[in-house]
Amino acid sequence: MIQTVFVIIGGHVYGHELYEPWNLTILYIVFTFTSISISLAWNSLYRSKESSFLIFMAVIVLMALLGGILFPVEMMPEAFERIAVIFPTYWLSEGIEWIVLGEDRGDFLFINGVLLLYALFFLIIGSIRRIS
Repeated sequence: MIQTVFVIIGGHVYGHELYEPWNLTILYIVFTFTSISISLAWNSLYRSKESSFLIFMAVIVLMALLGGILFPVEMMPEAFERIAVIFPTYWLSEGIEWIVLGEDRGDFLFINGVLLLYALFFLIIGSIRRIS
C-alpha cells in the first residue's frame, strides 16, 4: 500500500499522473489481502517453513504464468485460458485491464468480489488448520 501511495505522489510531483489511481489502490489492497490469506493457508499445510517456502516459490511462478501476469492469457492455448480463471492472479490482471479500458463499474466490483471470496476462502482454510 505504501508503494502505491509513493507512486501516486511521485506522479503528481513529476507531472505523470496515473490513470484511475484510486481504483488501482483498491485493487491492489484487495489483492494484498488475497495474497496474505493464500500464504496463511499454504503455511498451515506444512510443518517446516523451509519446505513450505521452496514449494510455494514454484507455485507462485506457476500462478503468475497461468494467471496472465507474465504474459496475456489470450496468448495461451484455449485449455489454459479456461484453467486461468481459477487463479487469483487472473482476476488481478482482469482488474488492471478493466482500469485501463474503463468499462462498467459492476465488472470492477465483481472482480474485487471474486478476489475477496478467494481471501475469505483461504483465510478460513488457514485458520482451521492453525486451530487443530
